[in-house]
Amino acid sequence: MRTAAYGVVAAVLTGILLWVFAAILAFSAGLVVVAFFLGRIVGLSVRSGAGDELSSAARTSISVLLSIAAITIAMVATWLFAGLSGGVLGPGEYLGETLGPIVPLQYIVATLAAWWTSR
Repeated sequence: MRTAAYGVVAAVLTGILLWVFAAILAFSAGLVVVAFFLGRIVGLSVRSGAGDELSSAARTSISVLLSIAAITIAMVATWLFAGLSGGVLGPGEYLGETLGPIVPLQYIVATLAAWWTSR
């Protein structure tokens, strides 16, 4: 259980950081860099929490899933924050208009970083 706890804490903290960059600072150019570090930190946290208890495949799966969940929650929170500011677009439309190809790129970069780090 320690494995999941370390990874969840890392995913929550880095997800909050991603949300701050996306919603509060409206700094879209740095989101891919933040996503890279999100995947890296989650991967390291899961690997250090797991020790020898889990196989490499299990650590990698947990890391990738937590990274994807953190980005998804951060993007939904960004859309909700924009809605509170008077936005009327749906989540897909809003993220496509404001961030464009950066959203899928975040998923790719974070997934690769989490996979590589947690092996």
